[in-house]
Amino acid sequence: MVLRRVGFVSLLCALATLPLGAQPSWEDQGKELVGKPAPSFTLKDATGKEWKLSDLKGKKVVLLDFGSTGCLPCLATVRDLQKLHETHKNKPVQILTICINGMPLDSLKQWAEHMELTYPILGDLEFKAAEAYGLEVIPFTVVIDHKGVVRWVHTGHPDDYKDLVTEQFDALVKDVPAEEPKPDEKAQERPQ
Repeated sequence: MVLRRVGFVSLLCALATLPLGAQPSWEDQGKELVGKPAPSFTLKDATGKEWKLSDLKGKKVVLLDFGSTGCLPCLATVRDLQKLHETHKNKPVQILTICINGMPLDSLKQWAEHMELTYPILGDLEFKAAEAYGLEVIPFTVVIDHKGVVRWVHTGHPDDYKDLVTEQFDALVKDVPAEEPKPDEKAQERPQ
């Protein structure tokens, strides 16, 4: 099963590197998701922490990056996402890369450390999230608003990827409600 997935991942990555004029119909990958509730999932990250997409609903704009550790366009994507993570860390944005090549979490952790990635890298060991999002080609990006609705999808890694994603973040974060102050912070705000 793992060998079949690795072959499938290699095919996905190879297709993503075709010249623009040679792209098959996967340019429309995920377009049917736009405007609809994002399929939920629960996955573990490279450190073993469990992530539920539903836990982020109402709190953050979420970017899902489906990719593989051996795909060159995917590597370019995670490098750009690391930069975006650094520039957006004080905003209501959560970036999650979902690795689909079946790598065990301990190996995924070593890879993330080697790549100097400080945002969560999740392992889709059973390919469930990839199937839920209709994954055909990687890298594949999905941006979800704070209400849990898919707002933007993109296949591949163009030179202006960071600009495209920043545009999406800027348009969506302004609608995220401010976090309620914690009980200790409320007490400090009251005049004495």
